[in-house]
Amino acid sequence: MKKFSPELKSKIIQEVKEVGSVASVAKKYEIPVTTVYSWVNKSSKKSGQSESQIDKKKMRSLEKKVSQMELEIEVLKELLKKTNHAWLGK
Repeated sequence: MKKFSPELKSKIIQEVKEVGSVASVAKKYEIPVTTVYSWVNKSSKKSGQSESQIDKKKMRSLEKKVSQMELEIEVLKELLKKTNHAWLGK
């Protein structure tokens, strides 16, 4: 069995988190997918947060951003209607 340095493991785990695909990272480094999955699982257990908890936090953050952007769009639409009517002389 091939040994991997802790530095390489953490680099691969970080890359999986950034890319979001264990299979593509495993293929890039020519490491079995199951090995990379086990590293990612052990890493998430050590950090005290599961992937689903992290995903939920990201989802809440994105939902807040979408809500804020929808509000901004509505405000801009109303402002555009008012300025358009004033410019057209209506």
